[in-house]
Amino acid sequence: MTDLSPELAAKRDRLLELLRGFGSCAVAFSGGLDSTVLAKAAQLALGERAVAVTGASASLAAGELEACRELARQIEEYIRQLADQQGLEKTARGYQLTPKAYRLFQGRLLERIFDELQASRTGRHQGPVVGEGAIELQQTKPYEFGDSLANMDIPGSLVNAMIRNGPGLPVRVGQDDLQIHRT
Repeated sequence: MTDLSPELAAKRDRLLELLRGFGSCAVAFSGGLDSTVLAKAAQLALGERAVAVTGASASLAAGELEACRELARQIEEYIRQLADQQGLEKTARGYQLTPKAYRLFQGRLLERIFDELQASRTGRHQGPVVGEGAIELQQTKPYEFGDSLANMDIPGSLVNAMIRNGPGLPVRVGQDDLQIHRT
């Protein structure tokens, strides 16, 4: 919505307050500017408790009733398309969320969460990246008494043992071969 002057914003707020005081209303809708603005204000203030109606009479200019019907049809189609895109289903009780709506909502929520996260190395603690080119290597250190073996770099430890012992089976791993991922 565009910025309104304080005076105009106060008038808008007063109109919405008056409309809310009615609890519900029907706006005589001609398709002109005045009735369109009032119908929109009633919808903002009262939601589904506001309706826009157009009546046929001798004072209605030729073609205006059909123009109003066409505008109402376009609005209904637009709302139907928006509801379908958002995964909403119209029922007797109003619009209801469908599984598609939940998926869309969850997807958007996850996008917002991950958009705010800063890039980091997946699943690892912050630290300098080690390695050449596009291959990233985790930092390791030699095993020290008290280090958790849950953090052991098994491939690195086995390579150290094979280098120390040479090829052949069985591979004998000693304490000096053990490498631990830094955490």
